[in-house]
Parts: sequence; structure tokens; C-alpha cells
Amino acid sequence: MNIVTLVGRLTDDPKTEIVNGDKTVTTFRLAIDRVGSDRSDYVSIVCWNRTAEVVGEHLAKGRLVGVEGRLRHYEWNDDSGQRRERHDVTATTVQFLDRPKRSES
Repeated sequence: MNIVTLVGRLTDDPKTEIVNGDKTVTTFRLAIDRVGSDRSDYVSIVCWNRTAEVVGEHLAKGRLVGVEGRLRHYEWNDDSGQRRERHDVTATTVQFLDRPKRSES
């Protein structure tokens, strides 16, 4: 079973793009507080299709969200032959857990 549930704040505004001519993908990083510590963990999140559109339109840096999805692991060799790897979460659900801040007029 591969299910991940996270709650945290966006570290930057989400980045949205169209791939393969018709698929929307939005990426963002989530800062997740460690209980009992002043440190955080950072996780890259990937959203697709309608979820990607909604996240890209309505979220911004600092917003609190809940993410449910699956963990993905990637391995590759870079140009210098070094082995690299990374993990990210492909979101199936993104819940907005706060309201956007009002902009000052």
C-alpha cells in the first residue's frame, strides 16, 4: 500500500505548465513542521489535470494544505555519471486548510 498524508505550508507559489500538449501539471514544495523541534521537512508535490488547475489558480506561498497521494522514487545518472535520486508525492487530493490572506488596498 502506498498512501501518504501530509499537512504543511507551501514554500513558494505553485508552478503550473502544460505538458504533452494537453495535460496540466502543477508542482510545489511543502514545509512540514517536525513535532517537538524547530526544524521542518520539505517535500515536493506534483498535481495533475483538474487538481493541478485548481491548485495553480488558488494557492500561493504560505498557504496551509493537506495532501494525500502516493510516494514516487526516481533514480538517474547525471551528466558527470553520478547516481542521483529523489522522492516526491503525486497528489490525489489537495485540501485547502486556511483562507487566503486579504490583500491590502
